[in-house]
Amino acid sequence: MTSKPKPISIDHYFRYALPPLPTTLATKVQDVCVFLLKNETFGDLKKTHNSPQLSLATLFDSVVEAAQLSCPELQPNFRFIVDKAADTLPRPRPDGCFVMSDRLMDDLFRRCEASMKKDGWDAESVTSGTQRCSVNTSLYESATPLVLKRHISTVDVDDDDNVDARLIQNMSEILSVDPSRRFSLGITIEGYSLCLFILSRETLLKTKPFNIIENHSLLIQVFLAFAFSSPENMGWDPTVTFSHEDSNGRQYNIRVDQHFYRTIRRLCDRSAENPLGRATRVWKVHDAQGKVHVLKDLWLKNDHSEEHEVYEKIVEDVVRSASPDDKAQAKKAVVDRLLTPLNHCRVKADDTKSSGSNSVCVPAHVESKIRQLFSSDNAELWNFHQRKNKDMTPCSLKYHYRIVFQEYATTLLDERNLANTLHAIKGILIALYLIHSAGWIHRDVSGGNLYYYKDRDAGLLGDLEYAKRADEESKQTARVGTPTFMALEAIVGSYLFQRAPVRPPALTTPPDLFSMLNNEWCPPQPISPVKKYPPFARNALHDLESVWWVLVWVLLHNDDAVCPSQDNSARQTLINHAFPKHVNSLTRVSFFKTPNFKNALPSSFSPAVSVVDKFSNMLYAAYERLEEHHPKIERLIQPLVHLSCIQLFDARLRQSISGIELVFLNIQ
Repeated sequence: MTSKPKPISIDHYFRYALPPLPTTLATKVQDVCVFLLKNETFGDLKKTHNSPQLSLATLFDSVVEAAQLSCPELQPNFRFIVDKAADTLPRPRPDGCFVMSDRLMDDLFRRCEASMKKDGWDAESVTSGTQRCSVNTSLYESATPLVLKRHISTVDVDDDDNVDARLIQNMSEILSVDPSRRFSLGITIEGYSLCLFILSRETLLKTKPFNIIENHSLLIQVFLAFAFSSPENMGWDPTVTFSHEDSNGRQYNIRVDQHFYRTIRRLCDRSAENPLGRATRVWKVHDAQGKVHVLKDLWLKNDHSEEHEVYEKIVEDVVRSASPDDKAQAKKAVVDRLLTPLNHCRVKADDTKSSGSNSVCVPAHVESKIRQLFSSDNAELWNFHQRKNKDMTPCSLKYHYRIVFQEYATTLLDERNLANTLHAIKGILIALYLIHSAGWIHRDVSGGNLYYYKDRDAGLLGDLEYAKRADEESKQTARVGTPTFMALEAIVGSYLFQRAPVRPPALTTPPDLFSMLNNEWCPPQPISPVKKYPPFARNALHDLESVWWVLVWVLLHNDDAVCPSQDNSARQTLINHAFPKHVNSLTRVSFFKTPNFKNALPSSFSPAVSVVDKFSNMLYAAYERLEEHHPKIERLIQPLVHLSCIQLFDARLRQSISGIELVFLNIQ
């Protein structure tokens, strides 16, 4: 987490980010302050700096007790705990945090159980699956980490940054490991100066510091807000509840629209890379009837299309582009080779009934207020941040999206039968033929979204979230795709296969030697017209090339279980050429043009190696034809090359390698 927090005022934080007080307590904050001052509660904070977190814990308990004297019916939902070992353990550990009460945690489970029963889950499976974690894992039950700076110095500037860095690391870790969190609050205290933080999937904010002795009423309001907050306003997602823990890790009950799914195994988790990113998580799940599906959870920018919408548009365009006699067959062909959306929703952090699949997202209290705070309508604040924070990551408004797919299939990276892998590629090429013919490009073909689906003995293409119509594709400021499997041109962002020769400039000679020596003659300088080259844009061939790289990866990283190869050093050399650390390496280009596996692979792979060679030759020739008149580049070629590539993966090929079972080689 490298982004700097955006500074905001205490007033803005209290209005837009701090959890609201219960109605009965909101009018009695002053009474709590008066009571604490009479009892000289703040005296403990002034006495010592040796254990400031212990003094804060005592103060927090006193604040809660004073609030309950004014409102006896209130019960705190969060308690403040101190990590006494923080001084002796590595620095990133927080000094304290707020932890959800057992009463509130049990209430979350009861609400989840009741909702699951309405969805058709039988009482026995709900009760046996939905349970409290046997281990008191504070990371999953805690909120609002607190980090202290103990040694105050006017010259210790670096340490000041480290306090923020430690807290942001703690907040990021909470969002990373726990899928039931939507945002995280945090506190830093340096001497008597306190700063409040909030980290969401949209932005990172930090208040200006205030003195907790001079402005004790502010600290009291903060403690009251945290103590009596709801889980939603402290960052919890009520649509995700811990289920149980097994050999595959922590499992969850996740609501999508009005239906619940229980996770079986985590398939993908990219949330740790950047808390301000998409936070993509994918699980293998089952529904109330025990049917297995795949659930995908991520955060998308407001202007990004939802994946089920992209799927529907692609199918619609495939049907539209087909001839009248082929429309029904074209629809079936593409639907049978794409992951099928089963259920989807924009995640809502409250219990408001959804008005349909396209209903506006209703985020939690904090997120909705942040949106209000940083909306372009708030011109004064928006312009201030534009002027003051040009070097900071801008606030990016996002929505939380979930989609469930009908099929649970095996990725080609995990499939253990070589014949099934190549048969799946044939089906995937057919899907790409139809998609490209309809004017779309996938843009994110990788080993993780090409599948073999055993139930239908078919290849499936998934992850359509980056797909775009070819006439809308333009040069991207950020690369889209998995670098390992990206097409060569997509990586460097330019065309590489134009055949036009480079002609040397025409020679002009002086009339004689002496005029040249006396500087009496200068060769004419031709005025070259400025050439405007079109921006690089992806096309259909780049999707096909990514499929080729997936096949090469499978062959190089797997061995024949029965007749393995004998020379893994040669295989390692090939991997270094085809998949170098820097994927835009020239060795990768040369390998694509002339793939040579030498004797690195087992002899039983020969039919597949022959296909790889012919596949690359076809792509190379297609690239040259497409870029023959560079800089004039057609946006989308007629996908004739697809048909030639599809023919490579015929029934004879599958029969020739049908008995080959693969063993993965852990070669980097």
